[in-house]
Amino acid sequence: MKAVLCLSLSFFVVAIVGELITPKALTREIRADVLRDFPGVCYASTQCRTFKEGEEWDLKPFCGKSVCTKGSDGTSEMAAGMSVYLMIRRKKTTIFTDAKETTNVSELKKIIQGITKVSPENQRLFREDRIMEDNRCLADYGLISTTARAQCPAALSLTYRMDNGDFEPIDITPLSSPPELPDVMKGQEATHDTSSN
Repeated sequence: MKAVLCLSLSFFVVAIVGELITPKALTREIRADVLRDFPGVCYASTQCRTFKEGEEWDLKPFCGKSVCTKGSDGTSEMAAGMSVYLMIRRKKTTIFTDAKETTNVSELKKIIQGITKVSPENQRLFREDRIMEDNRCLADYGLISTTARAQCPAALSLTYRMDNGDFEPIDITPLSSPPELPDVMKGQEATHDTSSN
């Protein structure tokens, strides 16, 4: 009788614990990219193609699936924010990345964490010597698609928290310059004349 009661109780406990820790699917609503020539559809960069409302696709090589849905405002416009391109510098390190104008600074720090392995709370970002606050989006700092292009990424500075709890000062090693031309080549520049034709 004790064995049956003990077994019954253990099934009951397992059932309760099982209910408490049953994993649920994580759903995140992320606005999709909209291509100018294909309004009203979602562009899946992992598949390099567009999807109509209601269609779903795998996010390989990442985990999960995605579904194309209408925005909460009911319009077929799916995207909010264009891509911005960033050059993040700290000492001799330079990170090139892209994000959306609507990306929060805290999300950008998570991207940096994936590269540097430094947690977001130990990072501080600066835009033109101004500290960037975690809850603000990149557009709040003038980082928009017209000012942060792939050909000319916007420059941000990165500092880390030191052992004493303070953040280090901004320290960026200047990019190297090409070496000066040798004297032999300098003479060629002065005597080379292309206007005689």
